[in-house]
Amino acid sequence: MENNMRTSAYSALALGLFTLSLAHLSACSNSSDDCNATATCGSTASGSTSNAGKGAGGSTEGGTDGAGTSNAGGSSSGGGGGGAGGSGECEGDVADDAACWTNNAYGVFVSKEHGDDATGTGTKEAPYKSINKGLTSAAGKKVFVCLGPSGDYTDALKFDEVDGASIYGGFECENWEYSTTRKAGIKPAKNIALRINKSKNLTFENLRIMASDATGTGYDASSYGAFVTDSQSVVFRRVEITAGNGAKGADGEPGVKGANGAEKGTAPAGDAGICDVTQTVVGGKWGPVTNCESSQGGNGGDGAKTLLAGSNGKAGVPIDHLTSPSTALENGGIGASDASTGGTGKEGGPGEAGALGLPAATLGDFQSSGYVGSGGNEGTPGFAGQGGGGGGASRGTGSCYGASGGAGGMGGCGGAAGKGGAGGGASVGLMSWNSGVELLSCNVSSASGGT
Repeated sequence: MENNMRTSAYSALALGLFTLSLAHLSACSNSSDDCNATATCGSTASGSTSNAGKGAGGSTEGGTDGAGTSNAGGSSSGGGGGGAGGSGECEGDVADDAACWTNNAYGVFVSKEHGDDATGTGTKEAPYKSINKGLTSAAGKKVFVCLGPSGDYTDALKFDEVDGASIYGGFECENWEYSTTRKAGIKPAKNIALRINKSKNLTFENLRIMASDATGTGYDASSYGAFVTDSQSVVFRRVEITAGNGAKGADGEPGVKGANGAEKGTAPAGDAGICDVTQTVVGGKWGPVTNCESSQGGNGGDGAKTLLAGSNGKAGVPIDHLTSPSTALENGGIGASDASTGGTGKEGGPGEAGALGLPAATLGDFQSSGYVGSGGNEGTPGFAGQGGGGGGASRGTGSCYGASGGAGGMGGCGGAAGKGGAGGGASVGLMSWNSGVELLSCNVSSASGGT
């Protein structure tokens, strides 16, 4: 399997969405002992630790390496010119050029075990304690990070409009020995462990970069091992990049209870019976409209000058979208058939609940600012309760009118719609947006997306 991988434009490697968990994506193979498989092949550039000079007419040993200087070759025998000595400069990759890290000239040293950001100078003898202190003090040098018993560094690394920076994590803290199999761990208490934006020429080698579980909402609900936007020439070599779990989406909010119907008062009361030869009927009363969805109490029954039973009260409204629609037309009071008063109106039926909100239509979307899940939709409002039935009228006497029935009380308003829940966050090992990223012998993995 080819051990080099380059990503360009947008890509999200090792992605976990919602409750989907993906196994790690191996960007390249570590199964071979070949140096190409482990990204440790040597450089043909000058600067190796031993360069012998050779004259044209004889053999003469060149000068020894200096710290960044070029020593002339020895004298010649038989007229041959002296050869050029080794440069001693740090020109290759750290893995194949010990001149980069065997002295303090080319790097800033960071040790969680022995470093101090306040008193350290960034040398092997007096290293800094945090990676971020090493980066801010590097001034173009490489940053060398050691691995010791104290465990992972907690720096959240951020590069914004940076041109040229490098972090190498293959060192041991006691004597600064280097190994391509040693990896310093970086695990901040952040949902993004490494953030790179509008930067170029960055190198990360022999590191374990691990994001913590996301706990926020919206764009902060996702966890990213590394998040790269609008950047070029970003190289990861022998690096493990791991995302934490995405955060659970926020719960929906329940609907708000509707307002109660207006309290009954004297206005809906029926008219008293009357003995007036000029009047033919005593009208029942109709309740006022509530402050919501036209719930009204039923009209009271009309009084009449007759020996027949008083008329029945009318049903309250509305008569649809009720939990007991079969009784909606039957809640008016019964008119009196004797000298008694008319019957009392019955309670109105409760309104139906609103419909549940529909689930999110899609899984969500990636943008340059990251992933955001699609939220659930709102429910629909509840329906208003039915007004109480009007009271029945009294029976007349033949010469006098019976009393009319009073109006029924108003039903309550329907409850407000519930709010939809928010989408869960994603788990993304490496997100690259409009960027050029190169992976050499790397592992990229995600955890679980939020529910």
